[in-house]
Amino acid sequence: MGYLVFGFAFLALVVLAKHLTFFRSREGDYPSSPSTRFAGPSWARSRGSREILILQHLKGMPVLNAFYRAMGARIGRNVLINTCNMFDFDLIEIGDGTFIGGTRYDRPPGESGLLKIRPVRIGRRCIVGQSSVVFPAP
Repeated sequence: MGYLVFGFAFLALVVLAKHLTFFRSREGDYPSSPSTRFAGPSWARSRGSREILILQHLKGMPVLNAFYRAMGARIGRNVLINTCNMFDFDLIEIGDGTFIGGTRYDRPPGESGLLKIRPVRIGRRCIVGQSSVVFPAP
């Protein structure tokens, strides 16, 4: 019981910290270097939300969708998300009736010293299978 209380309190703290700092992922090309490429708040780094251990136990549950919505993702109705490997929440859009298996959302590596952040849009009634890797559109 203590793990659940701590886990949900931690999720609330992460959402609160995101909103209090006014952090928003924005599409664009950003200068990067190996040492600073993924600097920033913990919810924005390359490891994304898989750092928050309780999310592993919430896969496929509506609570996970609510957390991603609170972090800025636009998620339609009747969406089942079975992954914790998401980041840049403000740039994720998932249509109604979509099933997302244990996928990994990834940024392409920096090109010519630039980190290119782009939105990820998944349409209505789509299935993204287990072990898929989803890259944003170029």
